[in-house]
Amino acid sequence: MKIGDKKTKVMVAKWRACQVCGMPASFRITYLFAGNYRGNPASSAYGKDDCSWCSDAESFACKKHMREVEQDISPSMTYCSTFTLKGFKHMGFYWEETPWAWSEASPVLTLDRIEEEKMEEQALNIKLAEWAGFTYAYPEGKSHPQSATFISPDRNPCYLPEFTKSLDACFKWLISKLEHYDLWYGAPRASNQLSVREHNAAVWVGHDSGYAHNKGGLALALCLAIENCGMKHLQPSP
Repeated sequence: MKIGDKKTKVMVAKWRACQVCGMPASFRITYLFAGNYRGNPASSAYGKDDCSWCSDAESFACKKHMREVEQDISPSMTYCSTFTLKGFKHMGFYWEETPWAWSEASPVLTLDRIEEEKMEEQALNIKLAEWAGFTYAYPEGKSHPQSATFISPDRNPCYLPEFTKSLDACFKWLISKLEHYDLWYGAPRASNQLSVREHNAAVWVGHDSGYAHNKGGLALALCLAIENCGMKHLQPSP
């Protein structure tokens, strides 16, 4: 290290999570200091007539746990307001610093590593398919040449869906299951250049909507998020 060296911080835009279940939040709940907050210099409501937009503390909740979070108030606080993030999406985003940064010492992708990543994606696709209700068309997962390898939840022969590369496949088979259990939250469309599905997936994953321009990367990120979050809340389909 020497004088004049520069340090770059990498920030990632993420979406707020429900403080109860950890799923993407749908509401922001604000609180003010208990007592005479209008006369308290430490309060954001100090000297104000309309305090509905003020906040000395805040919590976030999904649809399922909104009432529970609203009523979970510290003795030193009093309830102020509840905002729907669908109408005030800027309240749902926040910046988080990540330790990753590019450098000349960054590892180079080799052919072996590329092949490993393909195998990892294939394993993830199989895991998600089983979770969504797909069953093997043949015993022990074996397949015949030129034959379907799986039976879909609607009982039709099919090949393994490429969830990690296709948002359409994710929405057809995976998101519908999350919606059924009220674990899916799609924020409003933020850009005319993004489809509703792409933007909603980007928000649920916790990334800036600009991340949705990389459609293949977004599908993989969505699959990883479902694996890490959604699959923990639901048992595999019978």
